[in-house]
Amino acid sequence: MTALLKKKRFWGALIAILLLAYSFKDVRFEHLEQLWSKMNPLYLIPVLALSALMQLGRSNRWRIILEPSKRLKFKRAALLYATAASINYIMPALTGQVGRMLLISRKENLPKTQIFSTFLLEIVFDAMMLLTFIFLSSFWLVFPSEYSSYTYLVFGAAFVLVALMYAHLLFHKRFDRFIKRTCRSRWPGVYITIKRFSVSFSRGVNALKSTKHLVRSIALSMFIWGTQAFMIILLFHAFGLKLSPATALVVVIVNTLGLLFPITPGNAGTFELLVVATLSTFGVAKTDAALFALALHIIDVIPILLLAAWFVRVEKVTADEFTPNDEEVESVITDFTDDPEWAVEAENK
Repeated sequence: MTALLKKKRFWGALIAILLLAYSFKDVRFEHLEQLWSKMNPLYLIPVLALSALMQLGRSNRWRIILEPSKRLKFKRAALLYATAASINYIMPALTGQVGRMLLISRKENLPKTQIFSTFLLEIVFDAMMLLTFIFLSSFWLVFPSEYSSYTYLVFGAAFVLVALMYAHLLFHKRFDRFIKRTCRSRWPGVYITIKRFSVSFSRGVNALKSTKHLVRSIALSMFIWGTQAFMIILLFHAFGLKLSPATALVVVIVNTLGLLFPITPGNAGTFELLVVATLSTFGVAKTDAALFALALHIIDVIPILLLAAWFVRVEKVTADEFTPNDEEVESVITDFTDDPEWAVEAENK
């Protein structure tokens, strides 16, 4: 029992169950009948198609970000990215992100630091789209004041990340010379670790150097977010909810802000709670909002799990590769620059 209580997965699952129970506590059977009478299930077909397109857009954007360092075929990137993303639906909090990093590192023989930097670039592009959506929605709706501080935080974090990445690309040679001069003879272990980090991180953010890759990544980010908003609009119609397109933008915005720091596996519970809270402010009944949130979450997950199942079958991925244990996760968190095969290259650059 003590061992179980120490596992992050146990606490993540417990929090998810409690949040789901809270989200659905007001659902009544008689309300389900009313909801079913006004639903139009045919809308679910294009909604599922848009969900699949959104997932393919995300995987292709990641492929383009990685392209200056390593080229992957579209199919390979789509399957690998979906499989890595599915780890987030198994592992709680940020351990899911670490699991993603481990899987891609093993399958493509890439340094974990480089993969981590591509994830950072994804966050930067999503932050840009988030601010764009907030700006657009402000023309139709007054965005809740309690989220304004989050807006400034996201903008500031995105700006700092981009600035640091560009600074590293522009001045990494000077930085490397400085580290070599000050650390190589005194602290060789520290020097080689920083050097490996610098080399692999530079490779990960090389997409910022290329105008072509930058434009394609931004265009795909617009496609991803636009597809997500359109998907929610169609799901409104499927549930018979008379809500404006601006409301769909707000649902996307609030969920993105709320899910920046995942707590539960697959954001189960937190996702539903945020959607219910958002729709309730627009006068949607609790039963309708809760079932809408659940449907949206399931529709988001279906393409990821289907692609992941395909990859697992083709690649014969083992359970150990798919769900790294807590010890592996902790080792990555404490030292994710441990890439011995890059040591020689890092030393020579």
